[in-house]
Amino acid sequence: QEGADLTGVAVGLVPAEYYEKPGPRAYNRELPKRLVATIDARRAELLVVWPPRRIDYIRQTLQSLLGMDRALTGNAMEPGPEGYSRDTAMAENLLSWVNGPLKDRKVIVWAHNYHVLEDFFSPVIEEQARATGLPLAGPMGRFLDEALGKEMYTIAFLSHHGRSGWVDQEPRDLPPAGFDSIQERLHATGR
Repeated sequence: QEGADLTGVAVGLVPAEYYEKPGPRAYNRELPKRLVATIDARRAELLVVWPPRRIDYIRQTLQSLLGMDRALTGNAMEPGPEGYSRDTAMAENLLSWVNGPLKDRKVIVWAHNYHVLEDFFSPVIEEQARATGLPLAGPMGRFLDEALGKEMYTIAFLSHHGRSGWVDQEPRDLPPAGFDSIQERLHATGR
C-alpha cells in the first residue's frame, strides 16, 4: 500500500519511463527542488499516510542532496560560490537535525578531524578566505561552533601509528607517538 501511496503522490513529478526503465540516468537537478516544494505544499495529505518524522527525514535528505550538489559544482576539491563547500553543506544538514527532530537530545557525530575543526586549518587559509570574500569557507566545525557555542564538545582522535593521506595524494607513514603522549598511554593498555 505504501508504494501505491507514494506513486500517487508522485504523479506528475516523475516521468513514467523512470518506472519502466530502471537504472542509471542523468541527474535532474530540478527534481529535488520540486519534491521539497511538493512536500511543503502537500504536507497535510502526506500526514494522512506517513508520520511527521518520516516526512521531515525525506525532506531533509532532499535538502542535503541540494546542498551537496551546490557544494560540488565543478571540482569537488574547490569551494563553490562564496566558499560554499561540502563542509558547509554538512554543517547545514547537521544543524537542521539538532535544531529540529533531535532538539533537546544529545547527538554524537563522528567525522575526520579536519571536518570538526572549530576554525580555519591555518591563519593563511583564513586570510585567503576573507580576502577573496568567501564567508562560507572552512570546516564544518567552524559553522557548528558558531551556531552551537558551548552546547558542543569536540574531541579529536589521534593515531599511535599507521599511515595518513589526503585525497589524490600518496599516504605517508605517521611518525611514532611520543613517549609521554596520550596515544602511547592508550596503546600501552593493549586495547
